Amino acid sequence: MLALWYLPFLGYGQNGSPADEFKVVMGPLHEFPKKCEDLGYLGNMKEGILQISLDRKANILIQRFSTDKLAPTGLVRIDISEMPDRFVPDQFTWFGGNLYMFYSTWDKDAGKEHLFADRISLGDGKFANQPIGLIEADKIAGTLAATGFYKFATANKYRFDFSVDSSKMLVSYRKYTDIKDDAKSKDVLGFFVFDQDLKLIWGDEFRMPYTEKIMDNDDFAVDSKGTAYLLSKVYEGKRAEKAGDEPNYHYEILKFGQGFTELKQIKIRLDDKFINDIYLAENMQGEMICGGFYRTVFKSVSKGIIHGLNVDGAFLVKIDQNDSLYKLQKGYYEFPSEILSEFEKRSTANAVERKDKKDEAEVPSVYLRNFLVADDGSYVFVGEEYLIEERTMPSSDGSSTKYFKYVFGDIYAMKIGVNGEMAWAKKIPKSQEGKLGLGSMSYKLFYCKGDYYFFYIDNIKNLNLAPDKVPYRYLDQAAGLLMVSKIDEKGEVTKGKLSAVKAGDMMIKPAELDWFSDSVILGRTFNKSSSKLVKIECMK
Repeated sequence: MLALWYLPFLGYGQNGSPADEFKVVMGPLHEFPKKCEDLGYLGNMKEGILQISLDRKANILIQRFSTDKLAPTGLVRIDISEMPDRFVPDQFTWFGGNLYMFYSTWDKDAGKEHLFADRISLGDGKFANQPIGLIEADKIAGTLAATGFYKFATANKYRFDFSVDSSKMLVSYRKYTDIKDDAKSKDVLGFFVFDQDLKLIWGDEFRMPYTEKIMDNDDFAVDSKGTAYLLSKVYEGKRAEKAGDEPNYHYEILKFGQGFTELKQIKIRLDDKFINDIYLAENMQGEMICGGFYRTVFKSVSKGIIHGLNVDGAFLVKIDQNDSLYKLQKGYYEFPSEILSEFEKRSTANAVERKDKKDEAEVPSVYLRNFLVADDGSYVFVGEEYLIEERTMPSSDGSSTKYFKYVFGDIYAMKIGVNGEMAWAKKIPKSQEGKLGLGSMSYKLFYCKGDYYFFYIDNIKNLNLAPDKVPYRYLDQAAGLLMVSKIDEKGEVTKGKLSAVKAGDMMIKPAELDWFSDSVILGRTFNKSSSKLVKIECMK
């Protein structure tokens, strides 16, 4: 769920309702292709918008929309029934100024996997039918997916990552193994780096230094020079989070590149701190940065809570040209207690104050959702409270039924300035709850001309919430407001409503909004069979 972005450094925003800075355009009602898998929207605001769906029996359907009225202007059906057996569309994405479909096939007789790319025209929504062969490999691991009537194939085989300047693409995969014992099996990963013309720069397969039992592959990256990186969590001995009061794991960055005869390993340990979340990014100076959340004390989650880890603050470390790791600026940045106390019950605020005197104040159950890198050398961390609770519902006959409650709570944001000091830390209060997973909950972060905007559905009573009040709850799929909260470059927070959301009406999922250009985010409202395209444009 994490987004990792490069941000151009721009000027300061203006105060006032952030809703006034956006223009919302709603397209006409149109039917969504029946019995199809929605693969999302692609395009741009000059050449057109395409919505791509997959009918696994025979077709890829591409709907075209106008950029002004957001009205459907045509539908193209691309017959895939003649594609090789076990054809799987892996990714639709922009690269090198072109829109591509990356797809894979499995040649069972030869025992070979093949990855191809074919360009899609924005003008008519058709394929160029000039497939480019990218990778040939032995059997690759993935997940089983339906590809037609009583047909199945392995999907999710490839991962695609791009450098911060979009000049390089990394395609990675994990080879299949028939070794079932994780204590004996070591992953073999493929890394292939391409330029903007889809020409192979280098590619190879590497055996990992640890068994699957003690090594988790967390994040992949490629830099503008074409070097590939893998961020892994490695347990020390047995697979346990702690040994005594110390972390029983560390993280490692593994480097792979053209001409490498062996992989390079860079170990990450944060003194005696526990790493909750960690992500890898390249800044505009060509340096690889690791950023994430940490906690100083490991605590088991409460009974009935499936997910939930407390956080003390954020950290930054950097890899230098000699592959040495060191803390960036101060290294650790603890969330201020006054931020933790805002929009909380009086008892919780008092508990934060008591803990702060012992240097133990924590942010409850926060997961890193966004790690933003600006070209001026500043960084922004955004986390969200997230819990899954197991509940029991009694029945009239004396039996009981278990269900899960999904809670998406407050948003915590922190900016580290170019001088290495904490520029600001802020909390955006919200309380969202549901039983069906993500649904209409969580948020979408959008950056426009120096300011940070958070789109989410909220209870109408929270529009003018005072800092000493607890946010009212929004129930998934219920009535509410599509809200936008803004944090400007100075750290000032403002909030405004964009539109009302009615229960049982066309629903919008803010977390599924797409960042379509520097000033436009795109999404859709929907019910069981119909949909409307929605454009939210920053007018600053």
